Amino acid sequence: FGPAVQPYLAQLGSAPSAAVIADVQKFVLQSNMSIEQLSNTAGICMFSGYRRDNMEVALGAALIMVGIGQRPYGELVGHHISQGFGVAKSTSQAQDWYAMTIRALEAGAEPVFAPGQPERTALIKAAAAGLSNGASLPQPVPAAVNGSVLPTFSND
Repeated sequence: FGPAVQPYLAQLGSAPSAAVIADVQKFVLQSNMSIEQLSNTAGICMFSGYRRDNMEVALGAALIMVGIGQRPYGELVGHHISQGFGVAKSTSQAQDWYAMTIRALEAGAEPVFAPGQPERTALIKAAAAGLSNGASLPQPVPAAVNGSVLPTFSND
């Protein structure tokens, strides 16, 4: 899908998610591939893109998944845009993609990640809210604050 999705990747920085999705859906309809073929191909491309650290391929595959009706893959698109992975970083555009994903999840779509985790939607909402209000992420707290060491065991 690499060259075929380039025009849609270029839109991510300026066009609303609905407009990008509409254009991707036009591509899907003109692809002469079944939804199953597109889904399988996008899955392979997504795996390959992440494995080879090619964010444009991974992001393009996520766009195809959204375009074939798998709206929860918008979470990946939002994450890429929020962090600038494979596309220019944009808080407002990321929030738009997160909002689209949240609507799909609240309407009953199954999450892409941790489908058995009922708080997934709340987590995505928190991630989107954290982009705009400048909230910092929670910081890990060392387990051994008082300087204690790990216990040792012996076989005596």
